Amino acid sequence: MKSEKELRDCFAQLVGQEEAVERLKRMLCSERVPHGLMFYGPCGVGKATAGRLFAAALLNMPPDRLERTSGFLHIAPETSFGVDLVRERVIPFFSLRRDGWRVALLDGAERMTREAANALLKTLEEPPSRSLILLVVVRPEALPSTIASRCVPVPFSRLTFEQTVDVLRRVGVVADLAEKAARLSAGSPGFALHLIDDDLLAVFANAVEALLTRRGCEEAIVTLLRKVRRRERMVEMVDGLVAAVSSQAQDECWNLLERLQRLHHDISANLNVALAVSAVFGGAE
Repeated sequence: MKSEKELRDCFAQLVGQEEAVERLKRMLCSERVPHGLMFYGPCGVGKATAGRLFAAALLNMPPDRLERTSGFLHIAPETSFGVDLVRERVIPFFSLRRDGWRVALLDGAERMTREAANALLKTLEEPPSRSLILLVVVRPEALPSTIASRCVPVPFSRLTFEQTVDVLRRVGVVADLAEKAARLSAGSPGFALHLIDDDLLAVFANAVEALLTRRGCEEAIVTLLRKVRRRERMVEMVDGLVAAVSSQAQDECWNLLERLQRLHHDISANLNVALAVSAVFGGAE
């Protein structure tokens, strides 16, 4: 059993998320870790980081050494999540003979196809001893219910402005840029870093301003989304707009948020960007 200091040290790299950390520390302290965990909440708030720290604590090693051990498997967000991935990587991973823990961190698990979920289900229903499947998702309802119901949910929330700035400063972002990105990201350091790294701060800020003033929405949103190549990142940008508008709007904005949710659905469904934006915002100003 780990001491209180060891438990604190396990999650020292994580900013905020006190409630989630306390739940995870209790699991480690009691040595009663479920076979399935589901970390859920907004993009870029520390879910995957917490997953790595929790895995490192179980495997009793520094987080930066996880990739060197046979007891850890990480499926990255960019990976397509079909049945072949589960059959070729996840199931064989849990079939390995090993004395200690085996932890599979499945990031972006809501992209799992139904066939992949069915293939994973047997491992969740009949898990090997000292094994953990840790799912990282934004929306739990996007997971097949057969998978979600077999995992213990751990919610994560948006960070405060100060916490977001702290995270950005820790990774070397200069103070004024960190504050600007934090203000636009609505408590998501990961999203703020995407805006900075992809040089999207100005165009994203313009889209937020257009939405808040109800002027030039269609053009501003199309310009933003066309600067993003991957469909998954477009969806993330729309989520970011929802969060930014919700946090900055001075009046009732339910109609605006409803339009953004419709756009989120249409972009997720692979509709043409310009047509999707026009259908939702055309003539709305």
